Amino acid sequence: MLREELIAGLDAVGCRHDVNGLLTFGEQSSVLTRPAGVCAVFFPPRRGDHVSGPEQHCLGVLHKRDA
Repeated sequence: MLREELIAGLDAVGCRHDVNGLLTFGEQSSVLTRPAGVCAVFFPPRRGDHVSGPEQHCLGVLHKRDA
């Protein structure tokens, strides 16, 4: 899944999301949903990943923060 696809899906259902500053650095980016606390971490495509452009980021990790 691409970062843009997740953000579009969250927007479509009205789920609030913010950039996760703790896990966004370098070429890595992260999104944190509110209030569910689900964190998605995205990385640049690896060699052999089929994406339409190198600027798109692929889902690497998805986890739920503990309450």
